[in-house]
Amino acid sequence: KIFIQLIKTFNEKGNILEENGCWPDRNDNLKNTCIYDHNEELLGVICYIDIDKINGTDYKIYFATIYKNDNIGNKIEEKNYNQGTKLNSISTFKYDEKGNCIEDSAYSPNGSLNSYSIYQYDDKGNKIKENDYKSDGTLKSKSGFKYDNYGNNIEYVSYKLDGIIDHKTVYSYEFDAKGSWIKKFTYDGNNNTLFDIVERKIIYYK
Repeated sequence: KIFIQLIKTFNEKGNILEENGCWPDRNDNLKNTCIYDHNEELLGVICYIDIDKINGTDYKIYFATIYKNDNIGNKIEEKNYNQGTKLNSISTFKYDEKGNCIEDSAYSPNGSLNSYSIYQYDDKGNKIKENDYKSDGTLKSKSGFKYDNYGNNIEYVSYKLDGIIDHKTVYSYEFDAKGSWIKKFTYDGNNNTLFDIVERKIIYYK
């Protein structure tokens, strides 16, 4: 059974221009439109919701996200707006010398800190550890990630605060001739039960 179908349109530089989402069991659709500057850096995303699924003509702004980048293109701030006008949340990001995001912090619209996360990476730039904290610095959760030789995530593990495994999720893939995955299978790692399949159809520019 198909849960959701996403159709993405890219430009020649590989950046997403538009993403359309359709839920077969729902009466609405979503459409994300991406905005870039002259250097192809993402400035924002506007999400529209269509309550007229049959005719596809009644799109309204659902939310908007505005990004601020540093001088080398790293996203350092993200602001989310409900209905495109009311500020809902603010996030900030810090990076290491390799360009890996090592910390992000979430704030309320009034500027008060809600939570923050610290990340660690392997030599290939894959995120391997994540610790999430409350605003007072209390550890809230921690997790780990494993990857195959091509950088595809093959395992996610969440831990209890004492270090004991709480839950494990395992991923496997099918690939096309160019090495891009076209099917992703998600299993409950605790009992090896398949519970999700994602299929992708990729059209390549010549």
